Amino acid sequence: MLGIISGGLCAWRILAVRFDGFAGVLCFFACFFAFYTVNYRKLVVDLFSDKLKLQFGVFRWRVPVENIASCRLDNQLSFIERYGGAGIHFMLVGGKYRANFNFLDHPRVAITFKQSKGPVQELSFSTQEPNTILDNINKFIS
Repeated sequence: MLGIISGGLCAWRILAVRFDGFAGVLCFFACFFAFYTVNYRKLVVDLFSDKLKLQFGVFRWRVPVENIASCRLDNQLSFIERYGGAGIHFMLVGGKYRANFNFLDHPRVAITFKQSKGPVQELSFSTQEPNTILDNINKFIS
C-alpha cells in the first residue's frame, strides 16, 4: 500500500511540477516499498541432511548441519522484536547477535551456531511446522 501511495504521489508531482528532488524521494520510496512487498512475500525453508537453507526473495542463508550446536523454539523475543515487521532483522537476543528471518504469522525456530558466521551467533526463522523442523534438525545433529 505504501508503494502505491508513494508511486501515485511521485507521478502526481512529476505531472504537476517536474521531476525534482522531492519526486526523486517519492520514487525511491515507491521502489523500496514495492521491493519489500514482493521480496518478503514468502520465506522458503529447506532442510537437507547436510545443510539448512533459508530463502526470502533474493536473500539466502545457508547453515551446514555440522555448524548447528542446538535448536529450540524461539520464545525469547519481546513483543516489539517479535512483531517488528516481516523481513530480515539483526539484533542482540540474550547477549548473542542473531539474524532473524521473520514472517509474522508463524512461530519461530532458533538455531545456535558452533562457530559464528561473521558476527552472527544465532539464526531464527518463522515456520508453519516448527516441531517437524526441530525433530529433523535434532536427528541430523545427533
